Amino acid sequence: MRSDDGFSLSGSERGAQEYQGDAEEIIKAFRDKLDARRVSDTIYHCTDDRGLAGILATGKLWLTDIFNLNDPSELRHGFGKAIEAWQGKGCAEAERVATVLRRVSSDPDFRELGHHFTCSFSSDGDELGQWRAYADNGQGYALGFNRRELETAFIEKGDSPFGQSFPLTYDESQLTSFCRDRSPKQRSD
Repeated sequence: MRSDDGFSLSGSERGAQEYQGDAEEIIKAFRDKLDARRVSDTIYHCTDDRGLAGILATGKLWLTDIFNLNDPSELRHGFGKAIEAWQGKGCAEAERVATVLRRVSSDPDFRELGHHFTCSFSSDGDELGQWRAYADNGQGYALGFNRRELETAFIEKGDSPFGQSFPLTYDESQLTSFCRDRSPKQRSD
């Protein structure tokens, strides 16, 4: 395959370009459908003494590569729920999205397909799970931020048009419902 500048692309470069295009379409569709649950105007970032010192010293938040999350199965689990919601809908768009998600999540070089970073927040500044996991088992801090201002700062400073906060859940029924509500309706022929 030839790139726009006439040079040949290797298989991995071609795959990365295809992945990037597909990922951008999927993310855009996902963002366009994020309408049911908006997070509050104030969002909280829980951290320990060292995290607070770093934020105060640099004026910056630390983002984590999605492949280095506390539980590496989280990402594949989310892909699995999305695939379940999109497959078998009887329309080309849904099948294409399910195929791309299945291909990406099963690719052994999944980590090499893109570098995406996340910073977690909570709409509840007093959420026990956040205090335990991120704020030194309740001995740390919950820093409040204006969600809209923070999103704007991430978008203006970043190189991705997809900087946005959106709700995340660990509740199986909510996750299934969230994915199902954002997928096309089942076609009844």
